[in-house]
Amino acid sequence: MATKNLFRGFFPIVLLLLFAAVPAFASPKGDAQKLIDQGFARVEKGQFGEALESFTQAHVVAEKNRLYDQQFVAKNNIGIIYFNLNDYGEALNYYLEAYTIAIKYLDAKREMTILNNIGTLYSAESDFAKGGEYFRRAYEIAKRENDKQKLALYCVNLARVANKTGKAALAGQYLEEAEPLIGDNKALRLQAQITKVENLVMEGQFVESRKLAFSLFPKTSKMSLNDDRIELLVHLADAYHRSNMQDSAIFYLKRGLRENDELEWKVQLFQRLSESYAADKKPWLALQFKDSVLFSKASLDSTRNSVLFANNKVKFEFQQYKNDLSHNQQRLSLERKLFFVALAVALLLLFLVYRLFRNRAIKNEQKRIIAIREAEIARLELEKEKSVHQKLERQYHELETETGLQQRKLADEIGQKNRQLSARALYLSGRNEMIEDLMETLMSVKGISDNAIIRSKVKALKEHLRTDSEWDNFVGHFEEVNQDFLHELKKRHPDLNANDIRFISYLYMNLSSKEIGAILNITPEAIRKRKERVSKKVGLNDYTSLYDYLVSIS
Repeated sequence: MATKNLFRGFFPIVLLLLFAAVPAFASPKGDAQKLIDQGFARVEKGQFGEALESFTQAHVVAEKNRLYDQQFVAKNNIGIIYFNLNDYGEALNYYLEAYTIAIKYLDAKREMTILNNIGTLYSAESDFAKGGEYFRRAYEIAKRENDKQKLALYCVNLARVANKTGKAALAGQYLEEAEPLIGDNKALRLQAQITKVENLVMEGQFVESRKLAFSLFPKTSKMSLNDDRIELLVHLADAYHRSNMQDSAIFYLKRGLRENDELEWKVQLFQRLSESYAADKKPWLALQFKDSVLFSKASLDSTRNSVLFANNKVKFEFQQYKNDLSHNQQRLSLERKLFFVALAVALLLLFLVYRLFRNRAIKNEQKRIIAIREAEIARLELEKEKSVHQKLERQYHELETETGLQQRKLADEIGQKNRQLSARALYLSGRNEMIEDLMETLMSVKGISDNAIIRSKVKALKEHLRTDSEWDNFVGHFEEVNQDFLHELKKRHPDLNANDIRFISYLYMNLSSKEIGAILNITPEAIRKRKERVSKKVGLNDYTSLYDYLVSIS
């Protein structure tokens, strides 16, 4: 048995060591998620090339193992990186691939996320009609799913598109819808308020737009959101420009140039400065900033070409990485096959060893079972004897209980008879006492006591009171009821005479001295003396009650 248990513990340990030695059995889902987390960390550091590598690796692992959620996240983030690198075409390709995965395998939350990203991409290319279409589709899904945070974001995006396309009233409606849904999202609330500034400018509410813009500047400075700050400066300058306050417009546009180095913003700022100088009747300055616009656009195109070249280089490196990864996958597949062959051989050897130990364990187990069965038979025999003994004990207790019940019944009957005898004795006592009182009364009446006939009748009546016929009748009933008592009394004290037994019987019935005196027609003093004499006859000392002694005999 010990050998069998030892092998049972040894077998899984060997298998565990074999599997632990092969890293290929790690969780694919865990590997994909680890690579995605690594990609996010690299994006935060601005390492877009390295982040693309991490997300691409995650996508390959997820695609191979049909991990659709990880596939979606990887492709979506690759698209976001290309969008930030201004490679909108490549970004759109990855967005569309992510959208296909979301439609086929994932939920509405993923679908509306990618729709919003596509809308943002088209809006960045100034294709506001197309961008608004995708924002609207995301908006409808969020409304259907009752996702308030997402719905607020899509309302703000739709308001921005409506502002850009000259639909100020529609933009206002979307902003009103977004207001109660934003909640504690400070960044989204700031973006909604900046969009509101632009909306007020479009509606001709220049004073209100400027007040709101000035109230938002501290928030943009505090939160270090440079793009929001530049956009706010552009809207503020636009409000002054439309109010024909060109000096103020030019002031805030130049401030935007000082606070920003991005070529996209510079193109817009130079363009607006040129327009403001033209409106201020300063054409030479307008032409100067027009040249700056052309120069900035050329720089922007050059930068985008450089970025495109860098992106193509990254794409080439990614393709090389995919090829290397495919080669590694083939090599890993071959290694796995070799591993499974080695594992099969090891398992075969383990099985043979197991059979050897198992046969030995079976013999030991059979011996153990026989010993257990013999012990079980002995235990059953012991249980049988114990059961018989318990049955006899129950029968004895039942018999004992039945005997006790009979004894209690007999005692009750004796008690009842004794009560009847006591009642009879008390009746006789009362009757005799009444007759004696009557005789004493008659004899005390003068004239009657002198009558010889009456005296003779009274004497005869007294003789009748002294007769033993009633006693003989009483003794007969008493012996019938208390046969064991009288028998034991005579056995213990054979020297007791009939009068002693008669007196003891009255005491045993717990009659009072007065009642006994009335029955025996003697005085209380005579009763006391007789009680002392009887106590001495039965051998009692002065401290023992005669009644208690008589009760103990029964």
